[in-house]
Amino acid sequence: MITPRIIAVFVLSSATLFAFAETYKVTDRTKVYLGSADAFTSPAVVESSKVMEILPAMKTIKDESVKKDSARWFILVNEANQQFQKALKAVAKEHSYDLVAEVGSVTGPKAITDATDLAIAAAKN
Repeated sequence: MITPRIIAVFVLSSATLFAFAETYKVTDRTKVYLGSADAFTSPAVVESSKVMEILPAMKTIKDESVKKDSARWFILVNEANQQFQKALKAVAKEHSYDLVAEVGSVTGPKAITDATDLAIAAAKN
């Protein structure tokens, strides 16, 4: 005999399986640039190398051949990282992304938005 309790267990189990199947997953936590790898619903990805290469600090490193072990290099890299984070935060806020990670480091039931061009545009402003 099917009781209301059995139906409730079945419905809850089905809902749990459906919710599990509809979630995103971070495959490489070291490549999460913004947000929490444990709690997100609206991810975007970027090709960080493309964003970084247009940043003024990185251009200075390249144009002036700043040596990697110099204090100036560390200062410029820190500046570039700050510019990168600022661009990602602006894009995430404008488009309601709660996680931004490297291309290929997030999987999910739907296509994940590539926000590289948006981040480049934000970094240029």
